[in-house]
Amino acid sequence: MADMNSYAEISFTNPIFIDIFSRYADNSVMAELVSESGEIVLKFRMNSPADPPTCCEHVLSLI
Repeated sequence: MADMNSYAEISFTNPIFIDIFSRYADNSVMAELVSESGEIVLKFRMNSPADPPTCCEHVLSLI
């Protein structure tokens, strides 16, 4: 059986989260992350076995 990949996906429109991400990413990166509707969708490949991110700090460490 072929190796299966696990992904964690997080999407949000909360302006507080967007403000937190903007402190760690420059404007060109933010322009790629934030859609026209103001939503951010992040998809991370996880190595099995792994726990999905549980907090904002963990998500930032994956980036």
